[in-house]
Amino acid sequence: MEITKPLPREKYTEHLQNLPGQCAFCTMSSDLNIRESEYWIWAYAAFPYRKYHTLLIAKRHVTHFSELNPSELLEFSELTGQIEDTYRKSTVINSDSLYGNQLYISWRSRFIDEGKKSVAHLHIHFYPRFANELETVQDPNSWDIDPALLSI
Repeated sequence: MEITKPLPREKYTEHLQNLPGQCAFCTMSSDLNIRESEYWIWAYAAFPYRKYHTLLIAKRHVTHFSELNPSELLEFSELTGQIEDTYRKSTVINSDSLYGNQLYISWRSRFIDEGKKSVAHLHIHFYPRFANELETVQDPNSWDIDPALLSI
């Protein structure tokens, strides 16, 4: 199944099971891409936790930060700042936003139950959330967004 727009989170496990032996990020459609650079792809999450959940995905198939070369690390640093600026300029995150007043950033350095819970390819999650939220609250309508909003 080629993903061309965000889908409900409950379809995630089924999608991974239909990719035996394939990396979900190495084979993903460019339809979800927001921006592409030399070493990274910034894209909407195919199966988001929350509205405007995006991913920064290493173009090269690596699983840990320690595998990145200095150029990839430098560009990662630059892009992270640009991504936060884009969230703010689009008003997806601000004091009046319906989605959150801060940008949450996370990744896993070890992959749990590889191929079932997470994709073993370095990727960083970005999404809006409100300050002092203790847990990630999944939004069942997270897939229902205006994809042009972050394409500033």
